[in-house]
Amino acid sequence: MYGHAMSHEIDRTVITTGASGAIAHRSMIDHSARFERRLHQVADGVWCYVGGGTANITFVDAPDGLIVIDSGESCEEAAEALAAVRKVCSSPLRAMIWSHYHYVQGTAVYLDETSVEAESFPIWAHTDSERLLASMGAEVGPMRTLGLVGQFGIALPGNGPDSLPNVGIGPFWKDPNRPATTNGYVPPNRTVDGPTDTTIAGERVVFTPVHSDSEDTLVIWLPDRYTCVNNHLWPALFNIYPLRGEVYRDPNGLLEAFDLMLSYELAHLVGVHGPPISGRHEVHTALTDSRDSIQFLWDQTVRHMNAGRSLGDIVERVRLPERFKAAYYTSEFYGMAQHHVRQIHCGVRGWFDGDATNLFPLAERDEAERIVRGFGGRDAVLAEARSALDDDEAAWTAQLATYLLRLDREDGDARRLKADALRLTAQSVTSANVRSWCMTQARELEGLVSLERFRNHHPSARRVLGAAPEVYVHALKVQLDPDRADFEVGVQWYFSDTRTDASLRIRRGVAIPGKNDSAADITLDLDLPTWAALYAGETTASDAEVAGDLTVTGDRTMLASFFAAFDQPQLAGSFLT
Repeated sequence: MYGHAMSHEIDRTVITTGASGAIAHRSMIDHSARFERRLHQVADGVWCYVGGGTANITFVDAPDGLIVIDSGESCEEAAEALAAVRKVCSSPLRAMIWSHYHYVQGTAVYLDETSVEAESFPIWAHTDSERLLASMGAEVGPMRTLGLVGQFGIALPGNGPDSLPNVGIGPFWKDPNRPATTNGYVPPNRTVDGPTDTTIAGERVVFTPVHSDSEDTLVIWLPDRYTCVNNHLWPALFNIYPLRGEVYRDPNGLLEAFDLMLSYELAHLVGVHGPPISGRHEVHTALTDSRDSIQFLWDQTVRHMNAGRSLGDIVERVRLPERFKAAYYTSEFYGMAQHHVRQIHCGVRGWFDGDATNLFPLAERDEAERIVRGFGGRDAVLAEARSALDDDEAAWTAQLATYLLRLDREDGDARRLKADALRLTAQSVTSANVRSWCMTQARELEGLVSLERFRNHHPSARRVLGAAPEVYVHALKVQLDPDRADFEVGVQWYFSDTRTDASLRIRRGVAIPGKNDSAADITLDLDLPTWAALYAGETTASDAEVAGDLTVTGDRTMLASFFAAFDQPQLAGSFLT
């Protein structure tokens, strides 16, 4: 009944051109209409602003005033949504709720309208929200940033064949018509870490923490309005695995959330993404189908794992039944089921699929050399790749070109062939994630865009200032070059403005983070703004010392060697001057 699935078959009949000139799958182009920028009236006193960003902003006119659920990714986005709701509701703002930590940078806009101190304006969130937000850009910052660029098409042009139709769960990550955005983050002051039944602005609100695409997600039930705001039913098949890379999203947690919402008496379902759904039957059907699509992927992946099948075999065998393609909220407009199967396998078992061949695979370059030699050399591989592309075998073309690029990254013919294959793939998939990733990589291969700046760990001073002082001290440990660090030395930071400290000790190729190293060889006395400026390369140690913002105690030559061991040349250079 379910058969075998090809990795991706090219069907040119589904490729069309959208309003911006974007060439993409017809269903992806059509999907954009679901993100029309407008204020939806969900129910009496409930509105949802869709289309201003990746996520929605929801408003509830409670008995004592207006409650805002999520605030958008910038002050500009928040102001736009607030202006829209002010055309239909004049109730004073009384409180804010975060569904999770992803979309909260517009909070200051609402505080500005209330003209009250932050503590007097209740901001409800999960206990872990602030910690998760602060951790986003530290140790894995470059990987996550590059992943965002690839997944959301941030480096794609604004119009033309390669432009972005939508991002699958919204029209765009950030509005390209806003040349600059303002971060208006304000920390929450009311937190929950378990099921909570409370009253906010005179409205009964029930919070239930259930994992979604973040560990701090809250299901928000408004029982008196038969309405639920959630981060589980999306305008696409829920993304168990994002191409940008993320911690494992356990499908069983999603099932718990869907079963919880199915237990409520609901007439309205408001998502963090996509248009709201109204009607008891419509809501029940959407929740049931979304739930069952996730269980199907989990059950069938585990079933074939138990049968001892390899990962590649499992990916070929498990695909969603056709019935799930009938609704947009279980269609592959964002991620793809075959990638979710891979993630479930990895989350349950890890990288090894049981085939002993994979225990000691050939190094990538060694494998490439053998493959190219076996084909008869570079020209033979190029000929085979061109022939495959002529037959619309894009995946095989890209794989063959990749073998050549592993031997010579600057092979122009291989770069062009791989780019052509990736662009064809991008134009023929329904998944916005896959289209954006393939199109971005194709343009980089062609030299139309450079992503090198995203591959370096150089956060801005603003980002360093936004984290606890020790975060970017300790983040240095994942930037240590062991070949330059075959010694032992400890450095202690004292931050005068926050009255906190941090330490980092290089110990023969490993950097050990700590709080207070009593045996430190060198101490740095400074405030957080000075450390942020040093980290971002906006000042030097000598300039900071002259200004009285930095005091160094200990061997300066040793300190220069310490910083030279990290992939942070601006820090090393700063302490050498």
